[in-house]
Amino acid sequence: APLDWRQGYVAGYSSSPSGRDATTRQRLVPHTDDSEVTLNLSLGRKFQGGALRFWGLRGTREDGTLVGEYEPRKGVAVLHAGRHLH
Repeated sequence: APLDWRQGYVAGYSSSPSGRDATTRQRLVPHTDDSEVTLNLSLGRKFQGGALRFWGLRGTREDGTLVGEYEPRKGVAVLHAGRHLH
């Protein structure tokens, strides 16, 4: 079956959520996405932190086990399965 590409979700983050141009969140709780694939892309200004941690795929033996971490870099994308806990 072809991918359903018509739905998107954008999450913004800020180290100072009360700032003038800030978004309202500093982090998300670990979650899976209701998608076949997820694209994480860092577009913002200079920032620190924002590590993207991955736990095993939902429904596999690795489910809930930390399997890796990625430190985002501006302009670099990470594509992963939507059922990957992150």
